[in-house]
Amino acid sequence: MGATARRATTMRRWFWVLLAMCGATPAQADAVFANGFEGCAVATTRFTLLPWSSLYISQWPSHPGGVIEFNDSVDITYALEFTATATPLGYGVLFAQEVPGGANGAIAMAISSSPGCLDPGQIAPACFIVGVQPALGWKTVGTVDYCPLTIGQRYYFNFSYGTQTMPPGPFCDGACVRRLASFIQ
Repeated sequence: MGATARRATTMRRWFWVLLAMCGATPAQADAVFANGFEGCAVATTRFTLLPWSSLYISQWPSHPGGVIEFNDSVDITYALEFTATATPLGYGVLFAQEVPGGANGAIAMAISSSPGCLDPGQIAPACFIVGVQPALGWKTVGTVDYCPLTIGQRYYFNFSYGTQTMPPGPFCDGACVRRLASFIQ
């Protein structure tokens, strides 16, 4: 094991020691983590982090039917930062609609506490999806079948076509176009 790997292992150990000293356990961590705590790196070469309001013009979760068009290719990940707030019914959906005329592709979408995280091994299953026209449900009240969000906590809506030009997984074989919509239920 090299010096860098030893240093990373030592840092992880101290992280867990500090958590134990504070009385925290992975089960008490935010529920969007698959393993209790997220330690996720961006998997693409290019990465863009923006506040939610820079694209949707209003704060999360936007207004019903807020839509932006995302036109890009592989090897870039986007993260929109937002703080979960109360909504009338406490849940909503983020949806990606394929735009006719764009290249073939499947987009990965996730809600996580790490900007750019799209690793299904690091994110709770209800908070991650890959598809041609995927829908990702979130909820601030209850958690069944939805990505559970805690009001007042910062999250990131991450999305990407990944790094491949063919399936399986997220991919794009040219200039893929999706309309990303936020619907409050």
